[in-house]
Amino acid sequence: RLLSGHTTTPEGLITYNDEHIRNIGVHDLAAMVERFDNHLPLLTVRETIEFARKCLLTFQPKNYGPELLEIMGDALKIGQDPKVEIILSMLGLKHVADRFVGSSSNPSIAEDERRRLTAAEMFTGVHAVYFLDELNTAAEDSVSYDLLTAIRIFTRVRQITFMASLFQPTCEVFDLFDRLI
Repeated sequence: RLLSGHTTTPEGLITYNDEHIRNIGVHDLAAMVERFDNHLPLLTVRETIEFARKCLLTFQPKNYGPELLEIMGDALKIGQDPKVEIILSMLGLKHVADRFVGSSSNPSIAEDERRRLTAAEMFTGVHAVYFLDELNTAAEDSVSYDLLTAIRIFTRVRQITFMASLFQPTCEVFDLFDRLI
């Protein structure tokens, strides 16, 4: 929680690479995917991810250099942010991208899609480490497995680290992890 900026009053001396934690922009270092799926119900899945991207990142398509503009050409021509499209695809949300998120009492997307959306919001940033808190508490084992498989692919492509706390994972979910703490 401290590295992701969710704890503002650390006790004792905390350092990261011999630098005091107060001198480090912890919001740039790590992000935490909370266990609760809180979303704006009247936004679509795509709009939710676009909003998160605008909040978490200053490197927008308008700041791309000519080489990157050429590589990302087609997506940018039709007004899409390539990173948003990649996140939608990799986390399995492309098929619900234009649906309203809805609320827990009046859902427009399934529970596993809401969980993927919560992770997608954080993955729009450029953090080095992502923490996932109690990823599988409310989800069925198959949902946890599918979500962790997608996150594993995503983190390997982006060469980033993620740490997750899990509640009694199945053997299949357990085997998805490279290292255990």
